[in-house]
Amino acid sequence: MESAVPDASAAEPPEISIITPCYNAVRHLSDAIGSVCRQEGVRIEHIVVDAASKDGTVDILRASPHVRWISEPDQGQSDAFNKGLALARAPLIGWLNADDTYEPGAIAAVVRYFHDHPDAFLVNGHLVRVDAAGNQLEFLPAKSSRFWLRHFWFRWYWLNHPSTFYRKALFDEIGPIDVCLHYAMDYDFYLRASQRFEFHDIDLLTTRMRVHPDAKTSQGWDNFAADVQKTLAKVWKPRHPLFYGYTLLGVRMYAAQSHLVESFIGLRAGRRRQALRELAKAAAWWPLLPLLPAFYSYCARTGLRLVLGESLYARLPRRRR
Repeated sequence: MESAVPDASAAEPPEISIITPCYNAVRHLSDAIGSVCRQEGVRIEHIVVDAASKDGTVDILRASPHVRWISEPDQGQSDAFNKGLALARAPLIGWLNADDTYEPGAIAAVVRYFHDHPDAFLVNGHLVRVDAAGNQLEFLPAKSSRFWLRHFWFRWYWLNHPSTFYRKALFDEIGPIDVCLHYAMDYDFYLRASQRFEFHDIDLLTTRMRVHPDAKTSQGWDNFAADVQKTLAKVWKPRHPLFYGYTLLGVRMYAAQSHLVESFIGLRAGRRRQALRELAKAAAWWPLLPLLPAFYSYCARTGLRLVLGESLYARLPRRRR
């Protein structure tokens, strides 16, 4: 194990600890660290937990004297976050991925919100998804709701952990991140937290989330859906078996809709084989595709492409959620 802990003996205690799990993150880690360093008006402790990277990530950490970090093998992102949580000295927690960045001034505003709302244990801000070059893909507003958290397949609703902040005491009440989950561990935590706490929204863009082929969130909906099924079995099955069965149908619908979207994206990009593969995956999750509401919008968009042709269809505005 290799680690470094800045001397904080003469400094005031941090107001918030930002935890960044990472592995082979040399391409984007400097951007994440820089976005934390540029925050003003707030005392921040930045903890990076690296899984023994081999690509130069540790060299970046060695050159960042203000960052607390360790580099050692772990059991995945959930385990890494829990290690960072054990090291954290601040009463507030942020979870920033190595390929994401905070907006200037966001952390000071979040800390002020917690100070002004002592009943808030979880605060959710706006998030922008960007591509590898930093171009905006979509804006995801903060719309926390315990109801939609449990029925998220009815509409696009999600709490994104890079734009969500917590009191450290929440983890004492709910428990740590489940190390058995690798794709929906944040959903599992939010679902458990929703049993006891309301979520708060802040009208503020806090985070830019980078989407690229190597990102964990880009590795397929099937892994995510499988983790969600494990979560629902843990949270709902013991006490609410009928609702558990209903939620499983919802997960299948959500996965099918997601594959339909990916199929259309592949078709629009001219990758017909990918489009057919994604369509087959959608049918595997939900064999009766005509009963899926998203199927009709998919067919409509595909028909427009065939009627208008590639050049005219490419000029149509793309939907931003």
